[in-house]
Amino acid sequence: MHHHPIIIPEINDKNTICDYLIQTASIIAQKKYPTYIYYLNQAPTLKKNLTKISSNLYSFTPLKLFPFNRSHIIQQINIHLSFVYLYSICFLRHQLIPIFWFFYPQVSNLLKFCLPPSKLIYDIIDFYTSPNPKINKTLYRQKSYLLKKAKYITAISRSLINNYQKISPSKIIHLVPQGFRLIKDSGSLHPNIQNLKKLSHKIGFIGAINNRLDYQLLFKLISQTPQYNYLFIGPLGNDANVSPKPIKKLSKKLFSFKNVYNVGLIPKNKISQFVNLFDIAIIPYDINDDFNRLCYPMKLFEYFAAGKPVLSTPIEELKNFPGLVFISSKPSNWKKHITKIFSKPWPKSNILLSQKLSKNNSWKNKVNQILKLAISN
Repeated sequence: MHHHPIIIPEINDKNTICDYLIQTASIIAQKKYPTYIYYLNQAPTLKKNLTKISSNLYSFTPLKLFPFNRSHIIQQINIHLSFVYLYSICFLRHQLIPIFWFFYPQVSNLLKFCLPPSKLIYDIIDFYTSPNPKINKTLYRQKSYLLKKAKYITAISRSLINNYQKISPSKIIHLVPQGFRLIKDSGSLHPNIQNLKKLSHKIGFIGAINNRLDYQLLFKLISQTPQYNYLFIGPLGNDANVSPKPIKKLSKKLFSFKNVYNVGLIPKNKISQFVNLFDIAIIPYDINDDFNRLCYPMKLFEYFAAGKPVLSTPIEELKNFPGLVFISSKPSNWKKHITKIFSKPWPKSNILLSQKLSKNNSWKNKVNQILKLAISN
């Protein structure tokens, strides 16, 4: 049986810290679907545009069909014509019209300059926004267009379903698992582990140290709890979906506290080593931004897989985990929750439940549900 090739456009570069797209593509490829990731924002080249990653999995970058790619118009022409070229490659190679699997509203214009796909899957994982009103209006139009064109629409949370259905009330959006896989530890200990192990009362965060964080919450909490140690594992960064903040200034202040430890970027296969160190895991996102308030962080399941209690700001979807996730936006409440958690051992029943939830939200389960929905119909 021959499967339709699947094209997945990617707006991030190949080394992005969030790897949900490559995880999705890898699972699809394992199921014998020829899968092509189109890295449309990579610099265009004249050769080696198509690269085999593994069995049935390929990456494709734009062709340099026209020079002067610094011009936005020329850049967009190269991107769109390259997408048409990739479509042609897929059809000629596999003699079947490709399926499009879209994550981002920002790539919706690709549909306007290409032959129609066999099927269009809109895999909703975030509520993309911008602090710039003009860009926000554009994103709204792009979401609306994708919702209109997609034959199959899925979302990883009820909060996302509710908010996308406000854009297009008549559309059916199917709930699917979040998609999670904790990469297996490579064996050797990260150099920082031994020293951090010596610390007591460890409260940790995995992820980019960027403008998504609620720094005022963190500053007050950390200054009021000098007896606890705070570990931040991740690189400095900036997220265009949320309000701008002076990250260098804020991160410098954050890392100036004596009970804060900045580890920086680590290999993905070492994440579990650090999460296992935590006594409590945190998600301190600034919920003044809709992108944060409506997100469903993958790190939740990294924390759950290790059986850790979680503290979070009021992220809508995390309110569905009472007893496992403690939610507040006030430093005083965070302090109370931390004191309570440290007062007695974390129940074994909570550990088992959180680990079960992480398994239920595997990439395999998510992809299987989407394929069953889209391919069997």
